[in-house]
Amino acid sequence: MIILGCIYAFGLPWVVAKCPSRIVLYDCYLQRCRGQCVLLYFKNVASFSLNVGAEFSTLVLKLRSGRESFIGVPNDMPMEEIRLFLCERIPIEA
Repeated sequence: MIILGCIYAFGLPWVVAKCPSRIVLYDCYLQRCRGQCVLLYFKNVASFSLNVGAEFSTLVLKLRSGRESFIGVPNDMPMEEIRLFLCERIPIEA
């Protein structure tokens, strides 16, 4: 029973962390699902940047709380459309 509990407590989170995330953009938030789903509302994002690399790109979201969220984006995704989508939805501080 203890071994089963250790596998559940330590092994399962490790396996879930190795699984790729599924990212979905909605009008008001971004949803990241990997094991469990997390909603990231655009009103909580202060700024963003898209860093294009050779094999993949990285979307960096700077949150109003001071934290940063890094999301890998395949290069076959339409980067300009993603940038325009986020520019329309992330409020600009005056």
